[in-house]
Amino acid sequence: MPRCHRRTRRLSSRVGALTIALSGLAGLAAPVTAQDVQEAVAVAVRIEARPVIDGVLDEAFWRTIDPITDFLQRDPVDGAPPTERTEVRIAYTEEALYFGMMMYDSEPELILGNILQRGGWIDKDDRVMIALDTYQDRRNAYLFEIGSLGAQDDALISDESGQDWNWDGIYTTEARITDEGWVLEVEIPFTTIRFDDPTAPEMGIVLYRNIRRKNEHAFWPHIGQEYRGGITQVSQYARLTGLQDLRKGRHIEVKPFAITGATRPAGGPTDTEVDAGLDVKAALSSNLALDLTYNTDFAQVEADNVEINLTRFDLFFPEKREFFLERAALFQFGAQRETEVFFSRRVGLDGDIVGGGRLTGEVGPFSVGALSLATERIDPMAPPNEVTEWSSVARLQGNLRPRTTVGGIATSKDGGGEHNR
Repeated sequence: MPRCHRRTRRLSSRVGALTIALSGLAGLAAPVTAQDVQEAVAVAVRIEARPVIDGVLDEAFWRTIDPITDFLQRDPVDGAPPTERTEVRIAYTEEALYFGMMMYDSEPELILGNILQRGGWIDKDDRVMIALDTYQDRRNAYLFEIGSLGAQDDALISDESGQDWNWDGIYTTEARITDEGWVLEVEIPFTTIRFDDPTAPEMGIVLYRNIRRKNEHAFWPHIGQEYRGGITQVSQYARLTGLQDLRKGRHIEVKPFAITGATRPAGGPTDTEVDAGLDVKAALSSNLALDLTYNTDFAQVEADNVEINLTRFDLFFPEKREFFLERAALFQFGAQRETEVFFSRRVGLDGDIVGGGRLTGEVGPFSVGALSLATERIDPMAPPNEVTEWSSVARLQGNLRPRTTVGGIATSKDGGGEHNR
């Protein structure tokens, strides 16, 4: 027994020594945390009058704003200074956010600029991108892409997982190539984006420049290759401060449509047809949006790619209808294409959409979404008062911590005396 006790004591001593040694090594090799790294901050400066968006930074206030210049490469040399200097100045009025950007280039004649149309292949040109995490939830962001000739594109980033380029925001840009590089002015109205308290909101921000001929990608703040998502890595954005007393506004978009036609067979009466509808988008507040539709018309929506399906499974086509696009990711629940509870492309598949509404936004720490649409029932045996069916969805998502989400979804389909909930 004594020998057993001695062995136990020796083993305990060795375990204790090993524990102390490992603790020391762990202390020496402790990873750098977010608190150890100084967070990048951009300050927006208030101006009283709207500047002229002409691609010339000749207003006096631009010279009083300290520029952001410390971009770093992500490619081709991660963490290295960029080969060309970039200066970004940020200003705002109560109604809009402004960016004055100077992209210096030692060989301005080699700047690539060919794309003029909105939503074109801007990545083939020299370009910049501005992303704004307006709720500072470190998950979602608005993305604005502008080419060296001023061509625009935009997207929504959701849950750091990808970009939805079907969203179209309203903003103004003007760019021009000079002997020193290329200059860009950007105006983003606050009615285009959703945000929290307008009295003193803070947002996340990232700036990006691509020099196409060099395949050089530079970020501020630096988002290295250890973050696979690049610009979609919203948790790595800098803070945008200085915004105060913004105007909420009551932004309303109204899109009516009407079409009429007449046919008159020989010797017969004239048969006249009239068709009309209406889409309305209203900003109820700075962080809640309401969409209403009646007799919805999707004639202007981009057509789907033609695909041949030789399997027994349905094809998944992306949602391109404007009514469904804003905060579309909020309604996603379950594994994509496997256990999705709600897939908006099925609404209006069997019968035209008669009308309905959609509410999306943020209330405190919660993201909320509600949708209800009436569609025609293709059922000749149905009674006259049962010609429609209703598709409804309610979604609640609580962002408790940067990486913790709790939420739920409820769906309902009613029509013809039947329901599915």
